[in-house]
Amino acid sequence: QGGEGFAGFWYGHASQNNSWHVHSPNMGEESITSTDLLGYAMDGFPIYGALSETSGLDSCNGRYNNGSYQYHVRTLAQVDQSLGYCNGSSAETNWNYVLGCYSGSISGSSSANSESYTLPSDCVAENTPVAAPVAAPVAAPVAA
Repeated sequence: QGGEGFAGFWYGHASQNNSWHVHSPNMGEESITSTDLLGYAMDGFPIYGALSETSGLDSCNGRYNNGSYQYHVRTLAQVDQSLGYCNGSSAETNWNYVLGCYSGSISGSSSANSESYTLPSDCVAENTPVAAPVAAPVAAPVAA
């Protein structure tokens, strides 16, 4: 169903080119924790749910955890919406619900129209049946 409640839950809207544009710190999930993997940024780093305390996050919403870099979304209360969207001449944004900027390089990333994009041959579309990669690891039980 559409309507204001729908947009409020998803924090998104259709863009001018008819693709979905998301502002949601929950990225479509009803509830998330700081350990929930929500996706990957275009620089390849994982994006996790919000932390209860954001002081350890850098300007891109990232931090090192056990030696690996990762982003965390912010809750609505953790973003100062009274600020302008742009952060002066910085690449960072003030409304950094999901990302404030990219920490890594996005030079190896690209975007494409999902209706005309062809998956690489080593990818499998969701819900596509595939053969098991190997034979069953154990013999089937024998009926008594």
